[in-house]
Amino acid sequence: CSLAGSSSDVIELCLLAFASVFRWESNESSFPLLEPYIPSRVANMLWESMMESAEITNGQIVSIESAISRSSRESSSGRRVFTRSGFVREKLIALGAIEVYPEIRGLALMSSDTIISSISSTHPFIESLTSRWSTCLVQGYKKSEKLGLLDAAEQQYFSRWLPVHLIRAGMHEEAAALLIQKNFIRRRFDQFPIEIATRRHIADFEK
Repeated sequence: CSLAGSSSDVIELCLLAFASVFRWESNESSFPLLEPYIPSRVANMLWESMMESAEITNGQIVSIESAISRSSRESSSGRRVFTRSGFVREKLIALGAIEVYPEIRGLALMSSDTIISSISSTHPFIESLTSRWSTCLVQGYKKSEKLGLLDAAEQQYFSRWLPVHLIRAGMHEEAAALLIQKNFIRRRFDQFPIEIATRRHIADFEK
């Protein structure tokens, strides 16, 4: 299901992945997010993992790298976007698709009704895609955790939402094992008030 073509195809795919992987399953909105904002580094983790996987083709990667080079040459300030995920983020901000909160280093989904509806209509297998993209995020998390690269915001985010992403990735046994792991339970209850942590833990078991 990988899209072929220009860097705009990758931007579109990354927007749909952001809206799908981080969505809150609720009837209140088409794609409300798990949090009011998603930590920027968590979003970057998703996009970078997608680009390291088969979800984005080599041709698309080349188009992104070329677009980054052009952007650098055309910038009057000489400023360069050094990462592919950074390029994606800036393009989505320019499109008005996401909003950045620099003081908390978070991203929120904007104009979701029009943008996401138009993109989703071209992807009939959205649930399957969401599972694959969730797998990319989980793989990115595991890689960063192993290397000790998770910052405080990432650790807090995954303490709350890692079981959800494992379940969406189809890793049900791994999610079940995590939910009874003492270190994870302790970390979750250390990060959040006891009522919030308890409700989240119960909700994860019910899935």
